[in-house]
Amino acid sequence: MSPILSSAIRFEFIIEKIVNGTCIVALRTGSKNDVSCERKIRALFEQLDDQLLNMGGITSLRQFISTLENISEAQKSAGRSFHREIQQFVAKLGR
Repeated sequence: MSPILSSAIRFEFIIEKIVNGTCIVALRTGSKNDVSCERKIRALFEQLDDQLLNMGGITSLRQFISTLENISEAQKSAGRSFHREIQQFVAKLGR
């Protein structure tokens, strides 16, 4: 999709419409401390490349960061090591 759409339009479509509009709701309402949540977040991380993430400001990513922090805490409380990867990704988003 990237050769067809400009980076700004790609960011708007993926982050604002898909991630903030759908993925955040699914992650907030689903189980946060199991392997299925881990798989969903890993898949999402794979789709969000650095070029795309650098297009937006912290305001656009605020909901996403907040949700990831909540999931990280749930993963940590459950004794899962995946919370470290989430925190690394959040740190990358916070630049």
